Amino acid sequence: MTDLLPSIIRTLTPVIYGLLIRLGLAHLLITLGMASDDTTTVISYIAGAIVTIALYYVIRLMERLEPKVGILLGWIGEPQYATTIDDDLEKWRSATKTEVVEELGKIKDEILGHVETIVGSVVGSVVDEKVTQAAASVPALDPAAATKMKKADLVAYVSGSAADTAKTS
Repeated sequence: MTDLLPSIIRTLTPVIYGLLIRLGLAHLLITLGMASDDTTTVISYIAGAIVTIALYYVIRLMERLEPKVGILLGWIGEPQYATTIDDDLEKWRSATKTEVVEELGKIKDEILGHVETIVGSVVGSVVDEKVTQAAASVPALDPAAATKMKKADLVAYVSGSAADTAKTS
């Protein structure tokens, strides 16, 4: 039963890499105006799959030289599977219902923890990028002029709909 968690994590991690690669490539192609939404979808799926397979292959080769590289797949060390399927099945058959539920609960919590960490960092970086883009699009405003403006005029100025207000204040 203990080999299940590493095998699931080592399977899901490359899938998540592929998703991130696909999203990044789609964003890049759309941002650069190089492709329509349909074309971007096809290109990003194909490229994401190819890069994910290549990345997995390279990591597995590197892991043979240095086992610690396995952390890039979410878990150091290859899962050590039971010698036969019957041995593994016997472990599950002999486990009580409570033990099975507890084991599955641990696995679920571990997986959700990894997914939450990865998704949190991706969402955070996207939000940071959008805030940076929004800040860059706000025109420069003289601090003295800003203090003379009414709050509504300042909000309108920042949103770009009243650029002339700053010049007249």
